Amino acid sequence: MSIRIEQIREINREKMVPLLKLCFEKESFLDMLHSPNLQVAYAAYCEEELQGIIIAWVNTFHPHCMYVRLHSNPLYPEKEIQEKLFAILHDKIDSPLQTSIWETAVGLRSFYKSIGFKEIRRTYMPVISVKTKIPFITANADRFVVKSMGELVKNRLLFHKLITLVKRNYEHTHLDNPVAEMEDNSWGKMITADDVILDGSFIGLDTAEKNILAYSFLHTSEKKDTAELGWVGVHSPEANTLLRSLVFQQIKYAEKHNVQFIEGEFDTTDECAMSLLKVIPVSPSPAWITYRKE
Repeated sequence: MSIRIEQIREINREKMVPLLKLCFEKESFLDMLHSPNLQVAYAAYCEEELQGIIIAWVNTFHPHCMYVRLHSNPLYPEKEIQEKLFAILHDKIDSPLQTSIWETAVGLRSFYKSIGFKEIRRTYMPVISVKTKIPFITANADRFVVKSMGELVKNRLLFHKLITLVKRNYEHTHLDNPVAEMEDNSWGKMITADDVILDGSFIGLDTAEKNILAYSFLHTSEKKDTAELGWVGVHSPEANTLLRSLVFQQIKYAEKHNVQFIEGEFDTTDECAMSLLKVIPVSPSPAWITYRKE
């Protein structure tokens, strides 16, 4: 089988979209080819038919690696296409590589392992139906106060404490791929981004309303009847029961606002998220596995 590797200089949707569909990749993948963060983009052809694509890009939030995405026609199980695309990549990039693929992409997982990639994280993205009757264990309401994000951002001191806690927790759960050094102002903008539902994101405080014990953010979704559960966290494990109460309130909030489903995102590197996943009835879903090669 003769394989020709070419640099991608323009987007040919007629050839690229069918390959992406075979790989269960969204068409928005092609938007990366116009991104200023793009570093490498190559395609593999067999007898003039597109059979593989590889791109690599940088992420300013996680600047200590190069992100890679490889797609090849699953009907051609031979590794030659994947190997030739990666050979081009290695000739042009000298930094740690990181990629994420679905647990069900068995062939691609096998290829990554064969060239030295190591699994660093699994992310579960199940769906919670707001109609499900969940027997939550609620925290003692006499020992905490709940405020919405919309209320909390009006208190400058408490908002700063929230930023500090979110930053600490996020950095701790991404030790294998550290985040960039950023000012608190940048973190503040991230946790109050346009997609955050301010009156549906809840923060638990102590009764004196001086310390933040737990938080759970709710976000809008591209799907009309769905919301997304974003960053969740606690100051200490003792607040895990409080966190469950916050999520329970978000489920009730979603139902009140005609949202049918909440999509979660739970990383295995996040002990808090894992403790939450253990007690919430969710739909079965494959894991999104992240691999890294130093």
